[in-house]
Amino acid sequence: MSLRVLVKNKIYLSNLIVMTVLWTASSFCYFLINFQMKYIHGNTFLNTGSAALSESIAYLCGGLLVKKFGAKKSFISAFLFSATGSLLIIFIPHTSVSGTAYAGFVMATGFGVAATFNMVFIVTADYFPPALLGSAFGFCNLFARSFTFLSP
Repeated sequence: MSLRVLVKNKIYLSNLIVMTVLWTASSFCYFLINFQMKYIHGNTFLNTGSAALSESIAYLCGGLLVKKFGAKKSFISAFLFSATGSLLIIFIPHTSVSGTAYAGFVMATGFGVAATFNMVFIVTADYFPPALLGSAFGFCNLFARSFTFLSP
């Protein structure tokens, strides 16, 4: 019943579509970087530790970013941060930089992805009324997780 209300209301429908796309991208990238950690050149333990540290900090910063700058600017900046780290990992040969620099690239990517993954939960709660929030969370999460299984 409440999913029907979400689809019939144009504002809720557009919010649902945008949040589903953001949720799917965040979930896919979050699990992708963690699954691919063993293939990233450099010290596996240093890379994993760096990613875990940056994720912890990103969870704290994600809420602060949304509160201070709003959802749109926060998502754009966090996705750009993770894209920059990803491009550095992809295009800079691991032989030309130290293991610590490579861990920094991993840390930047992990930070941006973890921040967006945290922000989808915060922002979704802002765009739907409490009576429809459970349905919106459920739909976004179901759709995102249906595509996330392709990340490995």
